[in-house]
This record gives sequence, structure tokens and C-alpha cells, in this order.
Amino acid sequence: MPDSTSINTSQVSTDSPLVKIILGVVGSLITFFLTTYLRERWKNRLRIKLLKNPKDKDLYKFYELYESLFHEEVRISSEQFANWVENDYSNSINHFHFVCKRGSNVVGFLKSIYSKEYDMLFIAYYGIDKKDSQARELAASTMIEHLEKFIKKELPKCKGLVFEVEDIDSSKSEDINNERKARIRLFKSSIKARGHCAYEISCNYIQPQIKIDDRDNTTELSLVLMYVSFNKDCSVKMKLNKTEVIDIIYFIYFNIYLPYFIKCGDNSETWENRLLELIDDYHKNLPVRVPLKN
Repeated sequence: MPDSTSINTSQVSTDSPLVKIILGVVGSLITFFLTTYLRERWKNRLRIKLLKNPKDKDLYKFYELYESLFHEEVRISSEQFANWVENDYSNSINHFHFVCKRGSNVVGFLKSIYSKEYDMLFIAYYGIDKKDSQARELAASTMIEHLEKFIKKELPKCKGLVFEVEDIDSSKSEDINNERKARIRLFKSSIKARGHCAYEISCNYIQPQIKIDDRDNTTELSLVLMYVSFNKDCSVKMKLNKTEVIDIIYFIYFNIYLPYFIKCGDNSETWENRLLELIDDYHKNLPVRVPLKN
């Protein structure tokens, strides 16, 4: 004979108003904490985005950060960046603008230019928001990792990338020179973390005289030219042939700078002659084998 005091627990678990209330509260709490967790994770996670639309609000954030990091005398207008974002992939030269985002904020950027003729990628602009501690620690490696994946997928013929960095200058303060040294070390370490080698090419590299918009200021700077090869074991081969170095510089001068000078309305023949003069100097002064500095 069954115990008359027994309770039908299955009926209580499904039909009891109290249990329904408890389950509802628990469900709400789980949803709240899960949503909060995912929101916080999204806010803190660094994400890379390729800009494709000149009206993208992130392009304006890109430019705000760019303005804060680059001196006025060398800045390019926001309109020019917008023009470059509208990329025609059938062209021999393509511009790629990447932003590094944390939440809705742009905390880093990388602009690169690819030449189909030379199968080389040139990093034109690169910057990180120094006020953001996570960006300072992780943005460089995150952008380099994304760029490597992008190159493998979209630019499989790319042989390497090159970029210019400011050299040590005795006329500058110790703080400025230390910052320049740190920037070079950061590039090298970020590239090395991806299994490649980034080297300084010992070639007394000259950045061509540039004119920004309609301003009168022009300058010709001695910079450090850095090189990353995807096809060579740079850890073994510590030198490049003279012709290889001149090909790299020719790619930069005539695929990056000359088209920009022409677009600005400058006399193309004058600029072409000046660039050829610089190339001739490299022919005269570079050794047959050019050392690479690690």
C-alpha cells in the first residue's frame, strides 16, 4: 500500500508556480551574465578590418588616429585616403587600409600598397594608439598576423614587403631617438613572431622629396629601409645582391612615389628625372653585396 504522504515530484517540477519563477530567474541570470561576458570580451578583443567603403565611419576614426600620430607637415588629407579606399583591383597598384579595433574604437591602422608588376607590398603608414594599453601590447602582432593571412589568401604571388622607418638623428632628443629605436625593434619582433625575418638594408636610403597637397613644404629624408622576404631564409642569407636592392628601391620610387607626385599635379618629368638621379646614386655607391642588419 503506497505511503499516503508521498509527493508527485514530477508534477511539482513542471507545474509549480514557484519552480517556474525560480527557473525564469535562473534563466535571466544566465542570459545576463553570458551577455555581459560576451560584451566585455567583444570590447576587449582586438579585431582587424579591411576598409572598403570611403563612407565607412571607421575611416574617419582611422584618420583621427592618423592625425594624432603624424606631424602636420607630412600628413595626407582625409579626402585622399577616401579616394584610395575605393580600390579598383584590376589596376597594377592596389591600396589596402586595415584598422585594428577594440570594441567600436580604432586603436591601430596599417596602410599598404601592392604592385602586381613587382609582386611587392609596401607598408606606407602604420600606427597604434599609445593611450590604449592593450593596443600597445598586442596591436602590432595582431595586425602583422592578419596581414600575413591576407597576403597568403589575396596576394599569393607576393615575394615580400618593405617599409620605411625614421632613422636615429643626432639633432633629435634622446626620447625621440629611443622611440625610433623601439619602433624598429617592435617591427622586427612582430615579424619574427610570425616566422619571418625583418632586416634593415644598409643602403643609405633616401625618401624622395615629397609635397603634401598644395603646401610649399618639401623635404628629402634619410630613412631606414626595412625588408621582409617570404621566399628566402633571411636568417642564413645576411646580404642581398646590389640588383635586388635597386629593384626594391625602384619599386618604391616608381610605383609608390611617382604616381603620387603625378596625382598631386606635379611635373612628372621633373620628378622622374630626380628619382632616376637617386637610382643612379645607388648604382654608383652600393657594394655588389649589400649587408642586412638584424
